[in-house]
Amino acid sequence: HAADDLYLGTKLGLTPQQGWLPEMAIVPQMLVPVGGEFSAGRILPGVNWLFGWDLPDFWSLGGTTQYNISVDEFTEKVHGEFAQGFTIGQSWHPRLGSYTEWFMLSPNGAETEVTEHYFNGGFIFRVSNNFQLDIRGGTGLSGQATDFFSGIGSVVRF
Repeated sequence: HAADDLYLGTKLGLTPQQGWLPEMAIVPQMLVPVGGEFSAGRILPGVNWLFGWDLPDFWSLGGTTQYNISVDEFTEKVHGEFAQGFTIGQSWHPRLGSYTEWFMLSPNGAETEVTEHYFNGGFIFRVSNNFQLDIRGGTGLSGQATDFFSGIGSVVRF
């Protein structure tokens, strides 16, 4: 779990929402080592498939399916990791929204890591049509999951 590494990704739109068919995008992504005590010390690539629906009354529903390369926390050996998540969002204002999410991480070929389940929520602030800030916090739902986590982020659209 590379807490000190930089996450980079490029979101590529695939389809718009058409009735019950979701809006979809794919995100080639990677963690890039920037040093620090918890750095993985190597580039870790992956891919993320996003899908979602805008619902009536400013609600949204979405999901993510990912496969990433990860590093076993104890043995430092590389393995694959499947991730799945589902989220419910609410738009409170054209610039302010919130969400709650369940997600899981399931290692594939790890020597010591096991599947972890999490619940989190956060707020999104759209500074402009091309720049967004977010803040989040969450908790682990399974025995091996991290008890508490938080983070901030930003998104720039080109």
